[in-house]
Amino acid sequence: MWQVLFASSLIIASGTYVYICSSAMTFEQIFRSVHGLKVFSVSLLAQILSALMVEFVGGPMCWNTRTFSATTGGGAFCNGERIQVSETNQVERSLLVTGFGYDHDDAWATNIDLFREFTDVSRGVRRLGAAAVDMCHVALGIVEAYWEYRLKPWDMAAGVLMVEEAGGAVSRMDGGKFCVFDRSVLVSNGVLHEKVSLF
Repeated sequence: MWQVLFASSLIIASGTYVYICSSAMTFEQIFRSVHGLKVFSVSLLAQILSALMVEFVGGPMCWNTRTFSATTGGGAFCNGERIQVSETNQVERSLLVTGFGYDHDDAWATNIDLFREFTDVSRGVRRLGAAAVDMCHVALGIVEAYWEYRLKPWDMAAGVLMVEEAGGAVSRMDGGKFCVFDRSVLVSNGVLHEKVSLF
């Protein structure tokens, strides 16, 4: 029997299967579309006992559509080709990505400070607006790191696996061991992880 646990971004449990599905076609996507920023994503993470499968699909509103997939221990792929994180080892040569929540709380203020700091020392910090897309860009090696606060499990689950399988590193912002129920995430190419974290 299927049980819907959350209906906006979907978590479904059935026996030994857990599916986490997220669509970035939310109010945020509608807002971005009005302004011509047509980034869209759908991510799916399925957990079968301890094995994981992930598929990320860029939607019809993208400039191009890419399909990202990964399985635990099986590597990460973009359109069927194996991918890996970049080897850039200097923040000064890195392109970074972050996101900002809607609540202007302490975590938001901390992120503004990090944004300012890393904008001054890197090649740039971008905000694209879809956590799954941002993490896939780290896995693909086109950006070196992504961090954000106040995400939900369905925002992170598929992207985290993608980065791990592409050879990257994942932690909380304070450097602690990551869990999808944590309220912060840092993914990177691994080489830069300590340089862009708060630990």
